[in-house]
Amino acid sequence: QYDITFVQGPQDFLDFFARDDRLCVIFVRANWCQICKQFSTKWRKMANAYGDKYDPNTGELVVPGSIRFAEIEFTEHEDLCRRLGASRLPHVLFYQGAAGMAGKITQYQCGPSAFGLVVDSAEYLLAGPPQGVSPPWAEFVAAQEQMLREKAEREQGGQQLQ
Repeated sequence: QYDITFVQGPQDFLDFFARDDRLCVIFVRANWCQICKQFSTKWRKMANAYGDKYDPNTGELVVPGSIRFAEIEFTEHEDLCRRLGASRLPHVLFYQGAAGMAGKITQYQCGPSAFGLVVDSAEYLLAGPPQGVSPPWAEFVAAQEQMLREKAEREQGGQQLQ
């Protein structure tokens, strides 16, 4: 049985990192989001492959994983999600836990068809980024940022015409 922490607010979010210094991957989803449900199937397989394994009978940790996993439900915790920069779903955040001193590494909106990027990003971070090799998310995040800038410019241009 694998472990996914369900964040119920800002303190849960901070407590999640305080446990240890492993890589932490957080999935921001909404119960009403069909794409999130498709993403969730792959997410749970990843948690099973990389996360802590517990004995289903005793609840004791059997095998510590290399990654810790958490989920935040967007509708219930919209303010927290927006403060974390997650406004489009599904959204994935990568942090390095450090006994309460966690640092964000990257984040991006990612649908199920691009889930391989989540796995590639995790493996890149687990291996220790090789010198001179760009992270797998670099182009993907740059493209998303460019789309958001263009959207903002279009919206601003539309307001000026009115």
